[in-house]
Amino acid sequence: MAKPLNISRLRSMVFDLTGSIPGVNWHLQFLSHHSKIVASRPSGLDLKHAQNFNPTNIENYFLLLESVLKDFPDIHPQHI
Repeated sequence: MAKPLNISRLRSMVFDLTGSIPGVNWHLQFLSHHSKIVASRPSGLDLKHAQNFNPTNIENYFLLLESVLKDFPDIHPQHI
């Protein structure tokens, strides 16, 4: 979604999946059982990354990718 998930949106998603409304403090219990889930704040996009995200660079990337895949047809997607 590329944006942080707030508590009300999380509760709405749980309702969509289960058909029942979770309790007000449900998220606290969920997070205590799933300690690998960590809340963090998004950071701004680095100016260098933003400048390089343009149609010319994107097109060049896919042209290079196509060239590599033609030269090495046995490369698996997980190795790219």
